[in-house]
Amino acid sequence: MIDSFTGKYSFLSNFYVCPMEYWDLGVCATSEHAYQASKTDDVEWRGKIVSAAMPGLAKRLGSAAPLRDNWDNIKVSVMLRVLENKFSNPELASLLMNTNPHYLVEGNRWHDREWGVCMCHRCRNMVSTNKLGELLMVVRDKLITEFN
Repeated sequence: MIDSFTGKYSFLSNFYVCPMEYWDLGVCATSEHAYQASKTDDVEWRGKIVSAAMPGLAKRLGSAAPLRDNWDNIKVSVMLRVLENKFSNPELASLLMNTNPHYLVEGNRWHDREWGVCMCHRCRNMVSTNKLGELLMVVRDKLITEFN
């Protein structure tokens, strides 16, 4: 199991700097920027999020932006598209495929039990969905299938 997206596995994090074109958003510095900007239809908010200096700021802006009406219904599919775009980069794709067969867990201590697994004392025994880890494994499996 890989349970931390830091160090050798920092490329798995949405905060990993990998500038690329994301649909109508233009060039985003990280997949976090792309995901957060996708939360809103408001052009001004999207611009602020995409141009945020750091992914943490993009995340905070995304949390403050007016959400698209259907956001809760599409957020997982949007994250999947963002990850597919990120790992279309051959170097990143190779790194992701090399994590096989390890189970990927976005371990954290900031109480995110939806996209990851919070490993703090308070949350350790609570149910987590690890959506980011699960989606990364979906992308990895697709890449492995394509390259075999």
